[in-house]
Amino acid sequence: MKKTAILLIWFLASLPTELVYSTQQPNILFICTDDQAPWALGASGNKQALTPNMDKLVSEGAYLENAFVTTPVCSPSRAATLTGLYGYEVGVRNWVQFGQNAKGQGINPDSVTTAELLKAAGYSTSLIGKWHLGEEEKHYPTNHGFDYFMGHIQGAFPVINPHFYQNDKRILLKGLTADVLADDVIARMESHINDKQKRPFFIAWHTRAPHTKWLPVAPEDMAPYDKPDFRADVPDYPDLDRERVDQWMKQYLASTRSVDRNLGRVMAALETKGIADNTIVIYTSDHGYNIGHHGIWHKGNGIWILKHTVPRKGNIGANARPNMWENSIRVPTMVRWPGRIKPGVRIDADTTNLDWLPTILAMAGIEQPQALGLRGENLVPLLTGKKNDTQRDGVFSFLSFYEDYAYQFLSELRMWRTDRWKLVRDFRNPHLDELYDLKNDPGESKNQINNPKRKAIVDALHAKILHEMRDSNDPALQYLPGVPATR
Repeated sequence: MKKTAILLIWFLASLPTELVYSTQQPNILFICTDDQAPWALGASGNKQALTPNMDKLVSEGAYLENAFVTTPVCSPSRAATLTGLYGYEVGVRNWVQFGQNAKGQGINPDSVTTAELLKAAGYSTSLIGKWHLGEEEKHYPTNHGFDYFMGHIQGAFPVINPHFYQNDKRILLKGLTADVLADDVIARMESHINDKQKRPFFIAWHTRAPHTKWLPVAPEDMAPYDKPDFRADVPDYPDLDRERVDQWMKQYLASTRSVDRNLGRVMAALETKGIADNTIVIYTSDHGYNIGHHGIWHKGNGIWILKHTVPRKGNIGANARPNMWENSIRVPTMVRWPGRIKPGVRIDADTTNLDWLPTILAMAGIEQPQALGLRGENLVPLLTGKKNDTQRDGVFSFLSFYEDYAYQFLSELRMWRTDRWKLVRDFRNPHLDELYDLKNDPGESKNQINNPKRKAIVDALHAKILHEMRDSNDPALQYLPGVPATR
């Protein structure tokens, strides 16, 4: 099997490095929330986002102000985070469905994940929470490097009293799901402390919140928003359904507070158990979110939230709005590494979720397997102040969009974003092509795709998109006659 061969060759090649670092490898707690917008963080400047524990994490480490994901929907983004490759490179083009519709969908069994590499280097590995990368046995988390799994295979699961898997057993847990998951994270840390082998741990805590549905939450999470005069602080938009926006925003922010409250519990447990100083904490999300922003709600597979119905146009169904808005592709991201990262550092270099695998390996002192062809960068020099920028000259993101269970792709968005410009191409629906001047129009309100003065910019960014598509053997190349794949 290809994966087995890669892991064996890499393990033998990296053995001396592993032995050198075996007594000083840090624990790693990787927190990935679900659907958390960049604005759903007090430290971002949003006064309605009451997140004291997240804000404390920002103050204790590095805050990555320009952290992006390579696709603004769940499954392919999670696949990229785990493998350092675009989702479609490992068999995940869009969100993985469930039940009868999910047959054959899921992460490629030959994919090599962060958990597998850490496990091979002596780490104890756990995943607690959401998986959403396939339901079949070959897709199961414990077949992709995790010693322990407690959570849900599918993308959506109950907010209270969830039925979960615990390794190969089906269990019913009582209580709010946000609390249940944090309880297990704390219990898992405790089990690692008592581990006779004294292995460092890698715990991936994939929260359910703030994914819809948002309620119920604990009373203290809703209390700040449970006011009749609450109004969501979002830009105005023609015919926006303000009543729904206000109602959903208070529920969403309350759900986000449920994550924040439990983050405080977990961080306190690190302290009381005496392992905070030797534990790296990485906090991020699988993609962003919109509630009224640009007149939509949801993420890359956006839905208009207007008082009127937006009719079907081309392949795009009624009320659908696939997009690459900043609020969809940006994620709140911070890293706490005591003794290595200065507290309160703000980093404005572009980063993506492709960077996590090489970065985590470097944090653990583990050599990167060159055979994997990882697309991300090792961010340790950036995080620790040894360099000021990354090597990338822009961010590529994709969205293979479908709106029903037929799994027929109706929209193929590809984006190249620089500090100044963002070009979005839809190779199935050219009427959705967009160009934004992010410097002078940060709200992305003026589409300049048809401005003849911007033709040279469009051509240059389009060439970047095509290069990335060719290099990664993007399946959307089929819609571009005369543009062959080269990888």
